[in-house]
Amino acid sequence: MKIPRPVLAVAALGASLLLGGCFGGQPAAPAPARPPASTTPAPSTPSPAPTATPVAPPAAPPAVVPATVPPAAPAVVPPPPAPPAVVPPPPHMAPPTPRHPNGGDRDGDDNGGPDDGDGNR
Repeated sequence: MKIPRPVLAVAALGASLLLGGCFGGQPAAPAPARPPASTTPAPSTPSPAPTATPVAPPAAPPAVVPATVPPAAPAVVPPPPAPPAVVPPPPHMAPPTPRHPNGGDRDGDDNGGPDDGDGNR
């Protein structure tokens, strides 16, 4: 079945936009917390006439709740360096043990009788 090029192009564009939206970009961060806005107006009272008695200062405004600050990410500590690799020493290279403790033949190669035909006499 043959798919027309414009249909294929639209499908490819849609798939790439869909995947780009899923996996690309910054993750959504929550909006910073704001203090609630007061919608009721403050009642207006007439100012009293000046008197000789001291007047208490007005009450302090309500404390504003600070926005919550996310805790700092833990510091990344690099792992300690690995100890040096221990390489075993090479095996001890010793000559093979003789087949006969005192030398089994006279030509010194330990392979047989007095002249076993290997060229050593």
